[in-house]
Amino acid sequence: MTADQNNSNSLRIPLTIEMVRAANLIYLQLDRWQTADRAFAVLHTQVPGFNPEATLLKVASVNALYWTQLYAIDRMSRHIEHILQEIAIESAGIELVEAIADLPMTDSQEHHRKHTSFASKFLHFFVSRERFPIYDSVADWMVRQHLKRNLIFTDSANKYLAFCKNLDQLKVTSKIDVTNSELDRYLWLAGSLRKWKAGKIKEVNTELSDYFTHHQKESNVLLMD
Repeated sequence: MTADQNNSNSLRIPLTIEMVRAANLIYLQLDRWQTADRAFAVLHTQVPGFNPEATLLKVASVNALYWTQLYAIDRMSRHIEHILQEIAIESAGIELVEAIADLPMTDSQEHHRKHTSFASKFLHFFVSRERFPIYDSVADWMVRQHLKRNLIFTDSANKYLAFCKNLDQLKVTSKIDVTNSELDRYLWLAGSLRKWKAGKIKEVNTELSDYFTHHQKESNVLLMD
């Protein structure tokens, strides 16, 4: 049995190194996405650390460029400052995402909302791109599409923990050696392409929608099922 055949038998939807490579080649053609990533890199190097000004800038940039629907920008900034003052950032694990995501409620709030997607992106871009993979609904959904039901780990109270366990399971089961950043690009593109093909155009950002429209042959390499 070949590695690809074993991959196919182990996953509900196969994942190959060629699919991830194709996604990263597509990424190199998406100027707005690349520009946003470079902007985060510049901010990370030119405004290091997490003092009040640096943290506020970083919170606002993630929210603006990655549409995380965070409205309490100043409050989240102060929340992050407080958390990062109390821990050793260099050795912190994925529990740090859950801590940042759990923004305390105000007295006037009626419902508690965890900002898991925002927290993962903040730590991904400004602490470690490998230690903190990006979590969002598209990436989470795409990982679950690949895994067979008996391999999926679920924890509704700790969504990021569950996502990371499932992401690790996908990497082990598919037997591909890629970075979390490379895999993130694949998950976002493949998940968005499936939504686009299902007619959910409004759920796909304009840059990706335009690319899928004009480069259908290249895009279809992302699909194996």
